[in-house]
Amino acid sequence: MNVKKMAITTTMAGALGLGALGLGAGLAQAVPQPPPIPVPGIPHVPDVNVPAVYVPDVNLPAVHVPDVNLPAVNVPDVNLPAVNVPDVTVPTVHFPEVDYYFNLPVGHIPPGQLKNSPFINGVANPFFNIPPGQLKKLPSVNGIVNPFFDKAPGHWVIPA
Repeated sequence: MNVKKMAITTTMAGALGLGALGLGAGLAQAVPQPPPIPVPGIPHVPDVNVPAVYVPDVNLPAVHVPDVNLPAVNVPDVNLPAVNVPDVTVPTVHFPEVDYYFNLPVGHIPPGQLKNSPFINGVANPFFNIPPGQLKKLPSVNGIVNPFFDKAPGHWVIPA
């Protein structure tokens, strides 16, 4: 595996590539200069021979990971008694007047949103910022039926 050779090759390729990228970016942003003044020719410079660098291959030793024997765990069976849970039907109470006020289908406003949101569906919420004690005592708020009113059948519980 020629890891060092590959590292040196990729480093040099990356340096040349980034250098070309920087030069290109610099030329693209440069202000145009007037045409250069002619100068006499540059004398011939001989090629420079760069000596080759020998990077030996690296042989990584094999690693032996022994098997691990985990002890068996005895988990006894547990007999749970049968539990008879009766079906519970929770009545669904809707206040369609509230839903219509906010232009929503019936049953789409949770109590927490009605109490805590300044706007619902882009409509100003008249129930927002009314203290819970006062909200329980108002049969309507700004002409809208109050679903939190204590004496309304199936009224909503004010969320904490």
